[in-house]
Amino acid sequence: MTTTNTWTKELVQNGAKTAVLVELYTLPFYLTALSSITDTNHNAYKSLLSICIEEIASSYSINSISFGNTTV
Repeated sequence: MTTTNTWTKELVQNGAKTAVLVELYTLPFYLTALSSITDTNHNAYKSLLSICIEEIASSYSINSISFGNTTV
């Protein structure tokens, strides 16, 4: 079996697209858990909200890279 260590633009973009899919797949689970917490001052609520914001922000950044927009 032959392997190569050469990174191509296509390989990086495909990896980034997969990363976006993973981020977007997990977001509904976090949002469901977030919506089940009624006390918005609870640490669990604040932690989950922070995670949701990070997931959305990282999806945006990774998505920009996967489509070749490097201005982010």
